[in-house]
Amino acid sequence: MANSVALVVQAELLPSQSTTPLSPFPSLLGPGEDAEDDGERGELSEGDKGVVEGGEEVVLDMVTSSVSGQTQQAESHTGDKPYKCQDCGKAFKRSSLLQVHQSVHTGVRTFLCPYCPLTFKWSSHYQYHLRQHTGECPYPCDTCPKAFKNSSSLRRHKNVHLGLKPYTCSVCNKSFTQSTNLRQHMRIHTGERPYICNECGRTFKGSSGLKYHMRDHTGERPYRCTECGKSFKRSSLLSIHQRVHTGVRAFQCPHCPLTFKWSSHYQYHLRQHTGERPYVCKECGKSFKNTSCLRRHSQMHSGLRPHICSICSKSFSQTSNLKQVSTFMNS
Repeated sequence: MANSVALVVQAELLPSQSTTPLSPFPSLLGPGEDAEDDGERGELSEGDKGVVEGGEEVVLDMVTSSVSGQTQQAESHTGDKPYKCQDCGKAFKRSSLLQVHQSVHTGVRTFLCPYCPLTFKWSSHYQYHLRQHTGECPYPCDTCPKAFKNSSSLRRHKNVHLGLKPYTCSVCNKSFTQSTNLRQHMRIHTGERPYICNECGRTFKGSSGLKYHMRDHTGERPYRCTECGKSFKRSSLLSIHQRVHTGVRAFQCPHCPLTFKWSSHYQYHLRQHTGERPYVCKECGKSFKNTSCLRRHSQMHSGLRPHICSICSKSFSQTSNLKQVSTFMNS
């Protein structure tokens, strides 16, 4: 029969940065048990970024078992979960998983980063964090040269190759390969722009937009064309610029023979076929095929008339209206 014992874990047992070197992967788990499904451990959150301090003694009530490896394998098939948490009643098939789960209640953060002061409850979060320091990407895509820091990132990336778009917008039914893309897309509908520039107050839907915008203030242009020397603040802008030299038209319309150099032109053209108008005016509900059309339309509601005739000084909200007047005056 299994015997009930109490495992005492001292916070002093955590490796100290000022004494002996740390093992790359310190753990309380037994060998081979560290790679259990992350579903037992939850998702990484901001709350996992504290530091364990002091010498608090933590008691983990555990049940140890003398079952053989063969019996443990049988439990996987039978669904037996003999190791029960005395705090919340959740049961586990291995004692090591119970021990990992207890961190939820005790707050013990066993894994200490050797490069910075951060500590972690879960081995998977710790190992992912280490790769932020080392740059290691051990999960390669078997379809393209990309590699990733964890298996979930690789899994999401594979949706691109498979054509899977499981995340659908509840407003316009547009689908995405990753939930992060859907979240950012939703801000088109909600108008949310949570990222604010400290220099000029301009706001952005995503953190990457703010990062690239900051280069307008700093003048940083790290991506340089080897053909003409022109520099860009984004690698994607350099790739687009290269088509000026190569003539590559990478975007082929699936509905007609037209090809395009630029993604924005391609997307706009597709909407000529599909009729999609995802950009909606909050004032009157009128919808448009691209953001620039919505922006020009919004000037009608705001009263802005930035386009002025050089002959009669009459002003217009849109350039097209100014051109019509200029044509009429010159005819």
